[in-house]
Amino acid sequence: MKDTKKFQSWLINGAFAVLAAVSLYYAFAGKDLQALGTELKNADYIWVIPVLCSSLLGSTARALRWQLLLEPVAHKPTFSQSFFGLMYGYFVNIGTPRVGELSRCISLQETAQIPFAKSFGTVFTERAVDLVCLLLCVALAFSLQAAFLGDFFTTHIFSPINDKTGGKALHLFIGLAVTGIVGLATLLLIAKRLKKLNAANKMVLFIRGIVEGLVSIFSLKKPLLFLLYTTLIWFSYFLTSYLWFFAFDATQNLTVAAAFTVMAVGAIAKSLPIQAGGAGLYHFLVGQLLVMYSISGVNTLAYATLNHGTQLVYNTVIGIIALVWLFTAKRGVKN
Repeated sequence: MKDTKKFQSWLINGAFAVLAAVSLYYAFAGKDLQALGTELKNADYIWVIPVLCSSLLGSTARALRWQLLLEPVAHKPTFSQSFFGLMYGYFVNIGTPRVGELSRCISLQETAQIPFAKSFGTVFTERAVDLVCLLLCVALAFSLQAAFLGDFFTTHIFSPINDKTGGKALHLFIGLAVTGIVGLATLLLIAKRLKKLNAANKMVLFIRGIVEGLVSIFSLKKPLLFLLYTTLIWFSYFLTSYLWFFAFDATQNLTVAAAFTVMAVGAIAKSLPIQAGGAGLYHFLVGQLLVMYSISGVNTLAYATLNHGTQLVYNTVIGIIALVWLFTAKRGVKN
């Protein structure tokens, strides 16, 4: 059974790695890489300072929010323990998505003597809250930019496919949807017969976990503070998207609504278990999205590369610092 679960984990990670590679290829395919390099070279890097401050704001708010969640179930860890545990988890997620959630809970167990089961329950609550926030952001982005997004889908996705298929794009989409549903149903049926997966029970437990996680917020001593930290987290995501607009001549006149839409679309890519923080898929989706605002392909890719790359470097550097801190802290606990 353990071998089967390990194989399934490797299979899922491999599938998302392939998705990242394919997305990265299509994001950069046909682009003038020399022009891309020139665009990145000419970017105004003074904006890296407020962007990194914004990233640090989000990480700090997330660490403080985690402390609040831990109060009812265990003793409160120090800020250093929660912050560096969190950043260590992000660092692990770069190479092995979702494993970082386990790693940061293990770090608390080793540095703050908080049982793994208790801290992991709070991580699930965090994910439930962030999922709701993501859905709200996506809904708000689509409502703010409904006309733009509709034109974008029609012009850059539906029409090209419709032209290449001789006016049969709708039939193709319906066929793909039916094939996907039938394929998924077949896989679930096979898995159920092999008794390796009970999809219904897992779905019920997943939904129940989300509901219980959301309800648990109201049992906190400081629920309003929790909501404030959550707001700061998502505000920092928005700021990183918006501030980088001013680093390029091509994007500096884009609106707040455009930045909010970029944030929402980028958050979807980063929420998937893809290596390096949604690498490839982020570049592709954000790059294609900015085309709708009449930004050229090279400029959109330069923006996506700088935005994603800065966050990746930030998580890597702070993650390495966290790794050193955790190593030192564990030695202190043992002594």
